[in-house]
Amino acid sequence: MLYITKGEARKDMNGFKVTHTGRTVILDTKAAEVWKNGRYNFCRARMAEEIRAVCYMANVGIAELEQEETEIAKFRILSRCLITVKKKSFETFLSPIERRILRWLRYPGFRIGIAELVALEENRGLLNKEIFLDKNWKDLAARIYGARPLANMSLEKRMEHSKSRNETVAALMHLVKRKRVRLY
Repeated sequence: MLYITKGEARKDMNGFKVTHTGRTVILDTKAAEVWKNGRYNFCRARMAEEIRAVCYMANVGIAELEQEETEIAKFRILSRCLITVKKKSFETFLSPIERRILRWLRYPGFRIGIAELVALEENRGLLNKEIFLDKNWKDLAARIYGARPLANMSLEKRMEHSKSRNETVAALMHLVKRKRVRLY
């Protein structure tokens, strides 16, 4: 089982607490260890106790999981997370793809998820700098989604098989590990 955890943690006298979207969950010692393992990267739950802890955390909303342990599973997990940029900081020591992802995530027009990031990365040669201006968000949406309306989840299904998927997921997870991006 592959998983990643979400939320903000703190330890106090009552135990290990994780807060996510205004809800606080108190975790026991083993569940807290499992939560910490999946905080900044994908982790595998193998033992029965770990699997129970991950399933509990997924039920209360502080983890996302997939049964299979593939690259597509990583994409699917991230597609269920909200991606936010932590406060603007100096972008040194970042690869070009990481810089692009941060720029796209900071775009003020609409919230961008992993499927949109993969689509933007796949079509980056077709994009110009003017499209990222606040007034051009409709043009950017048309470039991502296409001219006609989307069926339910069709962008996610298309981007699961994109050639840019693995590189984009790896770059996003590197930004998570460096605490530049937060998953909710």
